[in-house]
Amino acid sequence: MFGNVGTWVLFKVGSDDAEALEKEFSPVFNQYDLINVEKYTAYVKLLVDNTATRPFSVASPWPLPGIEREPMFQKIKALSRLKYGQDRRIIEAEIRRRTAGL
Repeated sequence: MFGNVGTWVLFKVGSDDAEALEKEFSPVFNQYDLINVEKYTAYVKLLVDNTATRPFSVASPWPLPGIEREPMFQKIKALSRLKYGQDRRIIEAEIRRRTAGL
């Protein structure tokens, strides 16, 4: 499966995975590095014009400066409910309708 991967982005991985992935990220990063990636940091190896780049590290923008985590999570959950959620009574009515003939 790894033969079909072009671009790699790794956050912290387990020891078994680090052993398998080390060859993709060496000599820049070793198993220890892959297991002990700092929070909000990733190791990246890009495929550009069918050529692999030298692995490098990148800091992710999360958490965004000045934004408290809990209020942000609450906003994300509320947005998800608005986008994907339905009133419980509607769902229960649909379940009754579908199971009425069973």
